[in-house]
Amino acid sequence: MPSRGIGWAASVSQISVGGCPYVCSHQSSRVQNSQKVSSADCGCERHRPIAICNCGAQNRINARHCRTCGAEFVATTASSITPSAVTISALQGNILFPPAAFDGAILAHTRQGEVLQIVPLPDSKPWTLGSLKASEAGLNRGVVTAAPLIRDGQSHGPQYLVATARGIEALSLYTGESRMLCGAGDSQAIAAIRGGAHPQSFCGVAAGENQIYFVIEEGERRSLATINLASDGPPESLLILRGAAVAGPLLCGTRLVYCTDQQIGLHDSVQGSAIADLPLNFRPYLAQGNTELTLAPGAMPLALIETRSAARKALVFGTQDNLSGVLEVDFDRGSTSFTVLHPGSSVSVMADGTVCLCVNSGLKVYGKDSTRWIAGTLKRLFPASVAGGRTVFFEDHVMRDEQHLVIETSGKTHHVSFEAQGCTSQTCCAAFMVGEAMVVPYFDVSSSHGPSGLVFAAWSFVNV
Repeated sequence: MPSRGIGWAASVSQISVGGCPYVCSHQSSRVQNSQKVSSADCGCERHRPIAICNCGAQNRINARHCRTCGAEFVATTASSITPSAVTISALQGNILFPPAAFDGAILAHTRQGEVLQIVPLPDSKPWTLGSLKASEAGLNRGVVTAAPLIRDGQSHGPQYLVATARGIEALSLYTGESRMLCGAGDSQAIAAIRGGAHPQSFCGVAAGENQIYFVIEEGERRSLATINLASDGPPESLLILRGAAVAGPLLCGTRLVYCTDQQIGLHDSVQGSAIADLPLNFRPYLAQGNTELTLAPGAMPLALIETRSAARKALVFGTQDNLSGVLEVDFDRGSTSFTVLHPGSSVSVMADGTVCLCVNSGLKVYGKDSTRWIAGTLKRLFPASVAGGRTVFFEDHVMRDEQHLVIETSGKTHHVSFEAQGCTSQTCCAAFMVGEAMVVPYFDVSSSHGPSGLVFAAWSFVNV
């Protein structure tokens, strides 16, 4: 069938008013096996962004084909779009970790376990998806699985996951029901944050296409384990490291990486696993709080470098001989090299493993297949991001009462700004794409009792 679709960016501002293509808890009683149906109608007060095909059918914003006529959607080229006016929205509650994104919406959970969702569009209202049962769930970052959870032969749809010391808890994005996917044994515990001052500030759960990955603690061993979304079997151990506190696991493409205070491990389903000892005088950042190098809230202190040669290399941020920097680990050559970083630098690690290193004079991006340098006057300590083919960084600007950002895409540069006194280097998270909107989240810390919510500055990209 010939393509007669539209560019995704052109339809971001459209609001669904009937025949909603999203499957949610409002219609779960009328949808069999969580499948999309043309007559589904969830009320649409949630104002989720949609794409409208030339045939008139409404589709999810990230759909590749029309659910009615099957036409392929043609993505709008980056050179023909420009950011809209800024939209400011917020989620209220004691939220400790950066949000996740799914189907054009933003998700986050409070310390009390309430899972919230909002769409970054004007006049959009937040709503509650459900509640996590484990009290310590609020101390760990959530991730989303796009693949459905299959248990007892039934599909429970995509899941919002958190790691707790008792196990991995999952909340269905369709029904709002939560369940414990796996529990720790008598002598074991899941590597998870157990208190505000706990040193394991970077451990949790990672989600692949059909697998969930986490670290199990048992004595002096730290085991990378996995369970399958489609089967109810016990966890499978993939790799074992020695050491105490854990950072990871982090999924970069098809590879996983995690480290302790002594070792770093890599697992690849094709090339197998590899382990490297960290230098004795090197200390990885296994907790927030350092002053020489800023890690964006929720960012891992480690990453993998993806190359065409399939070389297995990793980056670990920490200190060596009391100097802050990055350690490059070459698993194949069995070598390490340490680079000192300028005080005031900041680091963000994207979901696909891309690393953004900001210094005053510019931005260094360690991406797949290449490393590149972007010159500019960057705002000290603020994070940069690479998302949806766009590079975003904060610009040092004379107007101190506003935040100014540069969005670079395919050689074209856009300048955007917003008023946000609460957006600081300590509260600002790395930007990410939600549908076709670029979103910059930051924590609301105006309350003396701790974080009281997340605020989002968002720009949709539209045709010009």
